Amino acid sequence: MRSRLSAVVASWPFLISLLLLLANDWWLKPSHPGWLSGKLSDFAGLMLIGLLLQAAWPRRFLASAAGLALAWLWWKSPISTPAIQSFNTALPFAIARTVDYGDLIALWVLPLCRLAWLRHERMAALPAAARRWLAPPLALAAALACAASAVPYSQQYGVRARVAAARLDRAKVIEALGAVAAQYRLRCVRCDPGQDDGDYSGGQPDVRLKYRFASEQEVRFDIWTVLPGVFNGSERERLQAMRTSIRQEMARRFPQLDYLEPIN
Repeated sequence: MRSRLSAVVASWPFLISLLLLLANDWWLKPSHPGWLSGKLSDFAGLMLIGLLLQAAWPRRFLASAAGLALAWLWWKSPISTPAIQSFNTALPFAIARTVDYGDLIALWVLPLCRLAWLRHERMAALPAAARRWLAPPLALAAALACAASAVPYSQQYGVRARVAAARLDRAKVIEALGAVAAQYRLRCVRCDPGQDDGDYSGGQPDVRLKYRFASEQEVRFDIWTVLPGVFNGSERERLQAMRTSIRQEMARRFPQLDYLEPIN
């Protein structure tokens, strides 16, 4: 098994998937967020895991592929939430993930894993003598890259005056957001009361707080960032605290507000 694992780790499909995962998480996602960058890491990560499973059990492709598919479905569904909560309660660090059934499209790489395994000798990137020494650090790099894969995160909600005739003073709204931005060290990018929308940005990882006046009675917010991998529970808690701070600052300036949240 060790020789098979060394061979597949030192193959071009494995190395290209690893480089794609790293490039996407460290450059493409933060610089060009969108559907493509959001899915590339899923494709690359499943390719890495699928290749390792093929090398470990080369004669059990259907069983290993089905197991990986079920594990991916479990991880991306609400069914895994109780297990994640138990894990976060028991251990000193927290993990998190985004429920998104659209990520299941990445399972299409599993047949490619089989094809790459069948041709791994012809796709060898390193000579046999070098595989023994380079395969372990490459495998470790792949494991760390999968665990640290960046996750886009967005919280969207709105605030509306409860009395239909009431109006939200835009200057006071931006004053409330400015207080929150100062608390979380965000800088004003666009925050003109004369404009219908604006945003604040800053922090590490970079956080963007966007707002848009939907009407004279309603303003909508979007807290957006790219979280660093599955071990991002503490960062999620910080973003949720930012949301709570916005609600508190708005409540201090405006009586009788309703908070609107999406239900799907």
